[in-house]
Amino acid sequence: MRVAIDTQNLQLPKTGHYVYELASALARLDLDDEFLLFYFSRNQRVAFPFLNESVREHRITSPLVRLFGLLWRMFPFPTIDRFMPEVDVYHFPNFFIRPHRRGRCVLTIHDLSFVRYPQYTEPKNLAFLPGQVKASVRRADRIIADSDFTRREVIDIYGVDESVVETVHLGVRPEFSADISQSVISETRKKYGLPERYVLFVGTIEPRKNLLGLIDAFKLMRQSSPALQDVKLVVCGMPGWLFDETLKQMQAPDVADHIFRTGYVDAGDLPAMYSAADVVALPSWYEGFGFPCLEGMACGTPVLCSKDSSMSEITGDAAILVDPADTESIAEGLTRILSDSKLRDDLVEKGLKRAAQFTWEKTARKTYEIYKSVL
Repeated sequence: MRVAIDTQNLQLPKTGHYVYELASALARLDLDDEFLLFYFSRNQRVAFPFLNESVREHRITSPLVRLFGLLWRMFPFPTIDRFMPEVDVYHFPNFFIRPHRRGRCVLTIHDLSFVRYPQYTEPKNLAFLPGQVKASVRRADRIIADSDFTRREVIDIYGVDESVVETVHLGVRPEFSADISQSVISETRKKYGLPERYVLFVGTIEPRKNLLGLIDAFKLMRQSSPALQDVKLVVCGMPGWLFDETLKQMQAPDVADHIFRTGYVDAGDLPAMYSAADVVALPSWYEGFGFPCLEGMACGTPVLCSKDSSMSEITGDAAILVDPADTESIAEGLTRILSDSKLRDDLVEKGLKRAAQFTWEKTARKTYEIYKSVL
């Protein structure tokens, strides 16, 4: 079996965390099948350090690369078959299918926030995604969803037969671990100027992440809990869009000295940043999976997250679940975790066990079985 996996979004700026980890895990499975990691680029080369006889790069260097990108937004041509060897299965891991004539087709949909919360979606994406995803769903032989929540969303919104959509949970990389040494944690604290005690938010600064709600809850927690005045809020993430109001609130006089922005963080520093935190907080309005919840649990840090969308599915009973619309609920959850050592210990123990269930090897094996099932 030859599978072609679209890795276009691994070019800089890199946004393809899912496809990179999936391809890397497939390479470690030592399969007899062939996996082509294809992308269009004249000048930029994607780094695939895990390539082997089974998983290979297929870079397409046509001088018309940019033109193709524009055409595919409006027309089903040119088909990508002309740039590929014969393929049994195409996997499009990022919402929409590129035009092709030969081979079966697997599509991954990570979330449908642009349908449920269009007000939180960038206009350029809102003009493109709804039509493209709807058409792609109809063409796919099998659809992969990151969570049962997203699977149900796909079925409900697009009327897809349940047998077509399968849940494949994502994994957590081994470096997200509770075994980070104190020396590494100390170095990371010094590098980013991290406070001694802090609530950690990891994610893009955009409305869907509900960072404004977290800031309001953080203020309320400080007002009502004198014993927690030394706790800070650390925001780890780059601005996405509609972030002006959030940044303004972060700079308000009553909290400006208690909120820290790290800016860009090296991927290798994230595990220590999670491990040093007292709480990982993700009270988002909507998540298709919620990586910070999983990464926080894997690092042995208590997690507070929204009870909505997929997050409760990922965390199970290993997190404090809150109503993202209820600031008092968020503030109370933070206070409980920061003040109750028994609760903290319980969440840490449950979180480590829960996170151990999510591995990229499992993701790759189940995805591989889906490839075989469409032939």
